[in-house]
Amino acid sequence: MALRITFAFLMVVALALVTPPVAASPQFGEWSAPVNLGPVVNSSAIEFGPAITPNGLSLYISVFSESKGDEDIFVSHRQKRTDPWGPPVSLTTINTSANERVPAFSRDGLIMFFASDRPGGFGSTDVWMSRRDNPRDDFGWGPPVNLGSGVNTAAGEAGSTLFERADAGEDEDGDGSGAILIFNSDRAGSQDLYQSVRAHDGSFAAATEIKELNTPLTDARPTIRSDGLEIFFFSNRPGSRQLDLWTATRSRAHDPWSPPVNLGLVVNSALSDIQPYLSRDARTLFFGSNRPGSNNGDIWMTTRVRVGEPDHD
Repeated sequence: MALRITFAFLMVVALALVTPPVAASPQFGEWSAPVNLGPVVNSSAIEFGPAITPNGLSLYISVFSESKGDEDIFVSHRQKRTDPWGPPVSLTTINTSANERVPAFSRDGLIMFFASDRPGGFGSTDVWMSRRDNPRDDFGWGPPVNLGSGVNTAAGEAGSTLFERADAGEDEDGDGSGAILIFNSDRAGSQDLYQSVRAHDGSFAAATEIKELNTPLTDARPTIRSDGLEIFFFSNRPGSRQLDLWTATRSRAHDPWSPPVNLGLVVNSALSDIQPYLSRDARTLFFGSNRPGSNNGDIWMTTRVRVGEPDHD
């Protein structure tokens, strides 16, 4: 029997502005009032779980279509950053009759992580990845590979982000080991944030809970700044009105995270704001929302300027 999927359901399972902590305040200005991406990107379907490629030219979104009855990943492209987004197209190289959602990209744009409940997983929703040779080819993705038992369990895993230690020159061998995948899982009964370290052979070690960011409620879909010093996620923890966007910072990439801070009334609404994704330059935050001005559930964005740098693309 088909389940009735609602935006509120997707907010949980698909898985400031108050002044931010000191580590982030000298680097960036305040977030702007969010803007709806408009009718070319958004539709009468439910759009959620966005991700922008590192080059800023492709916007991937998760779409639930009631007529099709499942979730798929679509991609909208533009030739340069000042161009408008084109109509989203189904990512046929990745989508199946199962659910595919909440993509995320490696720093070079050659690896995409996403969540799916397709056959071949460990149960429920798992994190998968696919590779391509050309970071501008949105349909050049290879066969998806399950990330394995270090990340995935019989519970649900989704909402991944990869921190690749770019500020530290990566690892001595240059094989990308030491990168950290951060994701959400309901293995302990609520949606919590976990992290897993990538080994030299490309496998991911047994995940550990990020205790300083978690609550007994929903904490999900993290997205991390490229220097590893700022993270965003959504939560219904105390201090939220429904599901809100939250942030935490740290002074060094190996430090614990600061207590999370709600992004506040400029960014969050009285309804639900979910599944953020930070652009490579850390100046744009895309997210899903059913706030007023949305058609069911839409993709929105908020921007900020970097202090001491001109605001240009």
